[in-house]
Amino acid sequence: GATKTEVYSNNEEDLAEIELSPECGPEVKQTIKAAHAEHSQEFNKDLTDGYNGYFGKRECQLNWSSEEMPIANKVRVANYDHNLKGLMQEMCDKLTEQGVLTIPQEQGVRVQAVCPSFLERKQRGKGKKHLLTAKDVRLIIKFNPVNEYIKNLPTPMVTTNNVFIKLKCWKHIVIFDLDKRIFQNHMAKDARPWLGLMTPFGGLRILKRSGQ
Repeated sequence: GATKTEVYSNNEEDLAEIELSPECGPEVKQTIKAAHAEHSQEFNKDLTDGYNGYFGKRECQLNWSSEEMPIANKVRVANYDHNLKGLMQEMCDKLTEQGVLTIPQEQGVRVQAVCPSFLERKQRGKGKKHLLTAKDVRLIIKFNPVNEYIKNLPTPMVTTNNVFIKLKCWKHIVIFDLDKRIFQNHMAKDARPWLGLMTPFGGLRILKRSGQ
């Protein structure tokens, strides 16, 4: 993992991808550049390490609402044609290589629950008629079989009016496409048996990172 004493990496390539409004002056641009530099060591682009503990150890837990747990279930698999099933398997295999998913037998894990999954088109893939690629879709995992047994942590209620009041105070609004945010946070080992995923052709996998 990175430490506070390490030198930040050169992130000029990342900054080149950011679209800034003409109204943004040098001060705003410098603030954004400084934020990129500060967090450049926190994540790695290809997901192989995920969040590396730069700001302290973090693991995602499942906060069970009672002693009753999800039971083994029959999973509904998306009714895709062969090409889409192949694309979905390709994405699952890639996530396995990156350490986001893993094969249960290799980890000595007995899967207790399986969550359905499907592909959702990104903006760039909408209206596309020819063969879709991994860049056109995202893998969505529905945690409904587990969510009904999970207790939400207490959080403040936020109304639409609260949001507008807060937005009014800001001079600039930054809109992010946080595609590298997904699958960064590590799941605790005791939570993984409940986060099974059925792939089209590769059998069961389990999530080692938090999903979306």
